[in-house]
Amino acid sequence: MKFNKTLSSILVASAMVLSGCDSSSSKKKVDDVVNLDCPDKPFVKDTNEVGTCMLVGFITEDFTLNKEIEWLLSGYVIAGTGNTSITSEAGRAAAKDNGITLTIEAGTHIRGLSDGSLVISRGSKIMADGTALAPITFSSAQDDDFDGEGEWGGVVVQGFASQYSNAGICGDEDETWCNVQGEGGVGVYGGLDDADNSGIIRYVRIAEGGIVKGQGNEINGLTLQGVGHGTIVEYVQVHGNLDDGVEWFGGTVNAKYLVLTGNDDDDLDLEEGARVNIQHVIIRKNPTKAEPSGGNDPRGIEAGSDGIKSVKETNAAIANITIVGSNMTRDTNDNPLSLQPSMRIRGDTKLRLYNSATMTYHRCLEFNNGQLGTAETGTTVTFTNVLGDCDNLDRFTPGAPSTEAAYATAEDEGKNIVRSGPAEEYVYTNFDFVGATHRFTTNDYRLGLTLALDDAWALTNDEASVTAPTITAVDNGSDFVFDSENYIGAVEPGTDPADAWWA
Repeated sequence: MKFNKTLSSILVASAMVLSGCDSSSSKKKVDDVVNLDCPDKPFVKDTNEVGTCMLVGFITEDFTLNKEIEWLLSGYVIAGTGNTSITSEAGRAAAKDNGITLTIEAGTHIRGLSDGSLVISRGSKIMADGTALAPITFSSAQDDDFDGEGEWGGVVVQGFASQYSNAGICGDEDETWCNVQGEGGVGVYGGLDDADNSGIIRYVRIAEGGIVKGQGNEINGLTLQGVGHGTIVEYVQVHGNLDDGVEWFGGTVNAKYLVLTGNDDDDLDLEEGARVNIQHVIIRKNPTKAEPSGGNDPRGIEAGSDGIKSVKETNAAIANITIVGSNMTRDTNDNPLSLQPSMRIRGDTKLRLYNSATMTYHRCLEFNNGQLGTAETGTTVTFTNVLGDCDNLDRFTPGAPSTEAAYATAEDEGKNIVRSGPAEEYVYTNFDFVGATHRFTTNDYRLGLTLALDDAWALTNDEASVTAPTITAVDNGSDFVFDSENYIGAVEPGTDPADAWWA
């Protein structure tokens, strides 16, 4: 599967496959520049190659990556110095005052060496504002295609927004900072400034990343650690990441228009008290890969954690998402990690899902409270206008998972609400189940359908036309407003592929 510039009309397992641009356009050449000199900066190294310069270490002043140069990332390239520990309000203020702005011109291509990653530390900003015709691209330095996986790190943004742990909210009323160690060994983040602004990431493509430092300690395609809602994340594609596509660790940054393709672990991962709003997302698992790598469990959405990582306050509203799995998410091989739900919601999480569809997964939903919660405060999930085309039972686990037989009927202590399959359609309207430590509420949740997509990635099923629901955004301090849409899925039915937002 190639890195996506357009979406093809190839039908695979009742879903569309993402196809790509040819590799001749994937690497930017500088044909009109002779003996181009790299900028004379301590964090820029001349590679003695025309049009190529290497970034290393800390970027300590405002700097622009221009499109005439193909940039290389060597090791952790860190914008600013805010990823070090802060011990006082003066230290927090200094990190803000000393923050730098890294500007990336539209059309710029940045490549990562095998140990390369870009980190925007708290107090600093990334201004990566591409365009539809000139997106900003991050990929591996190993080759000219976009077919790799785990060939470099990824893009990490750290901020001063709130983050939660078992000990409670990061910081307190007298401390507007805290020092949470970032996954992947990229330094610390965190604070209490939910309006924190880390810049703009718009029309950006991130491919082939995912350095694995250890189990549960990886670099995602786009990692958002305590990022505030003053930051803009729109029109972003993450492709072929060995770990997650986009992961929130706390923070309040909202997102719109995401394309997440061929990622080996989760695509949207929300943890540690993330309070966010997300709309218009396409997720497509790799259609040519038989099973996930290592210990990956390739879900479309994972919200919250269980066990010792369970924390309160993760809260998300998501609308108009289309999730398409593949054989690596179904029971087509002997790898138990392939038996995945499209969505796993757990750990005292609140999630509201609207106008969305999922298909080609072992299960559509797995839902449990982890080790926290009561009937009033545990995991709460609400579905409004959701369609599912999955193989097996949705699983609700108030405690440890039991055998498949324990979830055979809807009447079995509420542990399972439907038996899904191609033979029958199950419609749950105004369904409300309250378990010991969790609650599931639906307004039209339909399973057992056979869902189909056209060339624009719009659903062709009659059920995709609905009355536009009223969606109240998660109150994270932002002014986010959901688009009012009268259809299910990421793309409006009847859209010409050339006019689709992902084009």
